[in-house]
Amino acid sequence: MNVYKRLHHHFRIFNCTALFIISAFQLSAQKDSLAENRFRFFLADQVEHQTKVVFVDSGFLNGFQITNPFFFDYTNASGYLGNLGSALRTDYFGLNNDLNFYYRQDFYSSYHFNDHPVGFDGSRNIHSMMEYYRGAKKEQDFQFSHSQRLGKNCAFGLDYKNTISPSFYKRAVTNSRAFDFYFIFETGNSRYSAFADYVSNRTDNNINGGLVSDTSLENVSGIDIKTLPVNLDDAQWLTKQKSYVFKHQFNFKIASHPQPASKSDTTLKASIINVPLIFLHHDFNYSKYGELFTSSNDSAVWPANYYDPLTTVDTASTEQFLNSVYFQSLLWNEKIKLNIGANNQYMVFKQHDIDSNITHTSVFASGAIDINQQLDAGIYYEQNINGDANSAYMMKADLSYAFANSKWGKLNLVLINVKQPAYIMANVYRTNHFIHNNDFALINRQVINIDYSHRLFSTGVRMNSLKNFVYYDSTASPTQNQSYIGYTSAYLKFNIRLRKFNWINDFNFVSNRDKDVIHLPAASIHASIFYDDYLFKNAMRAQVGFDVFYNTTYYADAFMPALQEFYIQEKNKTGNYPFIDFFASAKIRTAKIFIKVENIGSGWIGKNYFITPGYPMQGRGMRFGLQWSFFS
Repeated sequence: MNVYKRLHHHFRIFNCTALFIISAFQLSAQKDSLAENRFRFFLADQVEHQTKVVFVDSGFLNGFQITNPFFFDYTNASGYLGNLGSALRTDYFGLNNDLNFYYRQDFYSSYHFNDHPVGFDGSRNIHSMMEYYRGAKKEQDFQFSHSQRLGKNCAFGLDYKNTISPSFYKRAVTNSRAFDFYFIFETGNSRYSAFADYVSNRTDNNINGGLVSDTSLENVSGIDIKTLPVNLDDAQWLTKQKSYVFKHQFNFKIASHPQPASKSDTTLKASIINVPLIFLHHDFNYSKYGELFTSSNDSAVWPANYYDPLTTVDTASTEQFLNSVYFQSLLWNEKIKLNIGANNQYMVFKQHDIDSNITHTSVFASGAIDINQQLDAGIYYEQNINGDANSAYMMKADLSYAFANSKWGKLNLVLINVKQPAYIMANVYRTNHFIHNNDFALINRQVINIDYSHRLFSTGVRMNSLKNFVYYDSTASPTQNQSYIGYTSAYLKFNIRLRKFNWINDFNFVSNRDKDVIHLPAASIHASIFYDDYLFKNAMRAQVGFDVFYNTTYYADAFMPALQEFYIQEKNKTGNYPFIDFFASAKIRTAKIFIKVENIGSGWIGKNYFITPGYPMQGRGMRFGLQWSFFS
C-alpha cells in the first residue's frame, strides 16, 4: 500500500470514528434553548474579531455549496492553481495591515488556523460542528470544531482540519492538516481573563511545475488527462508551522449589558453580559516555521543551479517572538474609545548559508467616536521607533454614516496610508535556483475605499496607489518599481427575488493604469440563480440552482513552485471561460447537505478553464458536502 493509500485509509477511519463518537455524545445533550444566564468571555480582540459565527437555527444556505476558496471571493481573487488545497491569492498586493515583518506571503492561509479561537461559540455550553466534503478523484476535506464550558469561568475548545486533494493532472496532490487547541479563563468578578492557544499547520504539497503546454489540454480526446506531460514531475513542497499564544487582560471597570434574544437563532435567549470599559491587555506569540522544497533539476524550469547541478533540497526556517501591550478606555457612555500601546517583534530566519535576524518596536494610538448611532469615526496611527525599518508607519481612518431612515442605508469611507517593509525573502533568499541580495526601500501604499450599502444592493469604489511596490518579474526575480503605480476597482452587489426564485449578483470592474506590473481582469462576475423553498411542512429548506463564475481575458501571473510565488508572464492569456456549477442543497434542523456538478461546461464550451497558466482547473466532476452542528 503506497503512502497516499495509507493516508486515505487512515483518513476515512478517523472521519467515521469521530463522527460516531461526537454524534452519540452530542445528540444526547442537544436542547432546544439555552439557559438565561449565559455570558461571553471578553478578551478584547476575541469579541471584536470572531473568525466564524455559526447561526445554528438560521436556515441560511446561500453559498454553502461553494467549497473552493477561490470562488468564495472570486471577484477579488487573482491567482489559483486549480484544486482544493492549492495556493490561492485573494489580494493582489498581498500586503498586511500592520508593521510586522513577514518572511513570505502565505498563499495557503485559507487552509490554516490562526491564533484565536476558530470555532468558539461564546453563547453556548457545548457546541460542536462537523463538515465533510467529498469530490472527484478521491478528494476529501474534513473539518471539526468543538467548544465546551468546564464551568462558569472557564472553557476549552479544539479545531481540526484535514484536506486530501489529488488533482485531475499528473503529480499534483495536496495534503493539509491544521490543529488548534485553546483554553479560556476568567475570574468570578470578571476582572481578569486569559487565553492560551496552541496552533499547528502542515501542508504537504506535491505540486508540479505546470503543464508543458497549455494547448495540450485542448487536444486531449479519449485519453486520461493525467498522461499530459508536466514540468517537475517529482517536486515536493512541505511546510510546518507551530504557534504558542498567550493573551490576558485586566479590567479596571466593567459594565453589564442586556443581550436580547437572537432573531436569527431562536435557541439563543435574552441574557446579560459584561463588557470591559477600561482595561490593560497583553498578547504574546511564539512561533516556528519551516519549509522544505525537493526536486530534480529541470533545465526547462530553473534559471540557474547554484548549489547542486543534479538535485535540489532547499530548506528555510524562522523563529519569532511577538509582544503587544495596550491600554484601552471607553468613555462618555461607551461612545468614545481611546487606545494606546506598543508592539515588539524579534525574528530569526535561517537559509542555505545565511542566518539573519529582524527586530522592531513600534508605538500606536487610536481613537473612535459614536454619535447618536448614526455617525462613527475612528483613527489609528502606528510608528516604528527603533530596530529595522524604523521609519515605517501606518495611518488608518474611517468614517461611516447611517441614515436616520434605515431604508436609505449606510455610507462608509476608509483611508489607509502606510510605509511598510517588503517580505524578507524578497530581500534575502538563498536556494539552489534563486539568490536574492536586495535592500528594498519601504513600500508606500495609499488606499481610499468608499462604499454604500442598502437593503437592496451595495456598491463601492476602491482606489489603490503604491510606490516602491515589490513584485516578481518574468524571470521570477523580485523587482521594485520606484514610481507610483496602482489601479481603481468598483463593485456592485444586488439580489433579485421573484417569489421563490433568487438571482444574486456580484460584479467587479477594474481600471488598471499599470498593466506592465499589475495584471488584473477588467471584469469579474459571480452570479447565483436558484429556487428556494421550505418543504415537508417546513421541516426542510431546500435550494436548487446554478452558480456562474466569469472573468475577462488577461495575462494572469504564473506560479513558481520553488518560490511559492506568482510572477509576471505575458505569453498565455486566461479567462473568458464561464465556470458553471449545478447544485442542490438542503437544511434539516442543524444539518446542511449539498450535492453539485462542477464545471458542467467542460468540453462542451471548450477546455480553456485556466485561472493560472499551466494549471487548469478541474474538469467536470461531482462533489458532496455535509455540515452538522451539535449544541447544548
